[in-house]
Amino acid sequence: MFIFLQENRNPLDFCTDHSDAARSGASHAFSMVRVMALPQIHLTRSEIEDVLQHAHWIAAKNGAQSRFVREKYPSYSFGGLMKALLDSGCLAASRTRGSDLAHFSGYRVRANVTGVDIPAAE
Repeated sequence: MFIFLQENRNPLDFCTDHSDAARSGASHAFSMVRVMALPQIHLTRSEIEDVLQHAHWIAAKNGAQSRFVREKYPSYSFGGLMKALLDSGCLAASRTRGSDLAHFSGYRVRANVTGVDIPAAE
């Protein structure tokens, strides 16, 4: 059902009661639910990396961070966008490994991520 909701923006009514009373047609036995799919924003791996490029104190201090979010993701604050990306599971902690330096944001895009859908902020 989740895939259906992601692909269809129309409300979906379904019955949550599968008791004998519901199957026999008794009107009092039905519990109907209306589900609306939430709008999604799709970010490619490159767009996620672009967000991480703005995740540091210099961009925050000179206003580049807020301009970036206002232009590209107007329904989000920068912190809200980072939280949505973290909640989606596409980011991992960035640590120094051998000769690789840790990303200054403290995060990196997971190796298997090609893109992610996050809910559009209201």
